[in-house]
Amino acid sequence: MHTNTIESLWHQINLIIDNFSGLSDEKLKIMFNNDEKAIIKYLDGWICYELTNRENEKKKIKLAK
Repeated sequence: MHTNTIESLWHQINLIIDNFSGLSDEKLKIMFNNDEKAIIKYLDGWICYELTNRENEKKKIKLAK
C-alpha cells in the first residue's frame, strides 16, 4: 500500500469523525444502538470497503490498458 493511499484514508476517517463530533451523546447512542464498539466496527467496515473499491478500480484501469 502506498503512503498516499494511507494518507487519503486517514483524511477521510478524520472527516467522518468530524461529522460525529457535532452530535450529542444521545444521538450517537441512538445511531449506534448504545454499543460503544459500534463506531470501531463502522470505521473498520468502511476502511475494508474503501480498500476493496480502490483495488477494484486499479484492476479495471489495468484491464483497460
